[in-house]
Amino acid sequence: VCGTDQTAFGVIRLLVDSGIRVPEDVIVTGFDGILAGADDSTPNDHPSAMEELGRRAVRMLLSRNGKPWEKPEKLILPVRLIVRGSCGCG
Repeated sequence: VCGTDQTAFGVIRLLVDSGIRVPEDVIVTGFDGILAGADDSTPNDHPSAMEELGRRAVRMLLSRNGKPWEKPEKLILPVRLIVRGSCGCG
């Protein structure tokens, strides 16, 4: 399990270079849904988690007009599971 798709790509490359088959021998997952992780069989009709996180962060910053927060803000974004080939399920 990798925190980001970019890390998952690196792990997959390392495994394949070591002669380990993905997903036959090892299943690899990423989290953030970047465009590079998409393939032709999975529609990419929504912004990635990182894109949405960036949009929300900009909105929050703009709403403050340069003034710092008095306490931390908490924001929970919805997630959606997209099954692709590296997990062996797609």
